[in-house]
Amino acid sequence: MRKLSTSAECSKAIREELKKRFPRAKFKVHSEGGVAVNIYYVDGPAYDEVKKVIGKYEMGHFDSMTDIYEYDNKRDDIPQVNYVFLSREISLEHGQEVLDEFNKYWDRENKPNIYNSYFFNVPVINGIQDLDWNPRWMNFVREYNFSNE
Repeated sequence: MRKLSTSAECSKAIREELKKRFPRAKFKVHSEGGVAVNIYYVDGPAYDEVKKVIGKYEMGHFDSMTDIYEYDNKRDDIPQVNYVFLSREISLEHGQEVLDEFNKYWDRENKPNIYNSYFFNVPVINGIQDLDWNPRWMNFVREYNFSNE
């Protein structure tokens, strides 16, 4: 039997833990170049909830001030990689609901930027058309929880 690389083992462990923790959400998890794992999902739990679950699989962080990688989370009991990247997309179906709340909260009439998700083949909202308000939109949607699906 072929032995999995550390990043493949890490991907597998993350996939299993996410499935157990968030059974209704669909995640795409794959290793990247031996030192990273990429995770993609649409809607589902809030970004920070997922980040809490996967944080232990990252050995540390890159310190750009000193230009070195700091190994401050190294563990021997689980497979780990240098980087775990998380990307969440908001479907048009659920995103319109969030955008309506956002516009109501800020008393705005923002329109979404819509495109097709590369990984899930569904239309998703990629920000809003008013670029000055886009950072607020990104923070607003990051905290939105679709776990009740």
